[in-house]
Amino acid sequence: MALQFGAGNLTVTGVAIARLMNLNFNITYDTAPLRGGNRIFADNIALYNGAIEGSFEVGNIEITAIAGMFGAGIAGAATSGTMTITATQVLGGDGTTWTGKDIVCSCVTNGVTGLLTFYNCKFNTLGVTIDRENYTLPKTDFVVQGAANGDMMKWQI
Repeated sequence: MALQFGAGNLTVTGVAIARLMNLNFNITYDTAPLRGGNRIFADNIALYNGAIEGSFEVGNIEITAIAGMFGAGIAGAATSGTMTITATQVLGGDGTTWTGKDIVCSCVTNGVTGLLTFYNCKFNTLGVTIDRENYTLPKTDFVVQGAANGDMMKWQI
């Protein structure tokens, strides 16, 4: 599933990160057939191992805000333009904990604003492409863990 938009902004746990360039996410489940007696065909299908996973690519980045996405083990001074990752860093945590972050994507297409929120996400990849024509475009993969109340995501248009 992909969300199309004209202009998008990315906010992670209340902090503006960058201009949202691309966003992709998938909602998946594993299935198991349920049979009774000597039936060959399933009476029902059970869903389990549900997951929401996705990725986003951003431009016009705020490097220290991106450093903040990945936890206390990554240092970046507010105006330094520097991000340092320690040897014990876990994306989304400080090496001992893995703190989830809420991702909010605000998108405007033809004057219509869409808001997509993913709750308590863990980032498992940070890829950076440095291209002569496209400049620096970080790409991050994430997995949605969900809020304490059971909400996984919200899509508002």
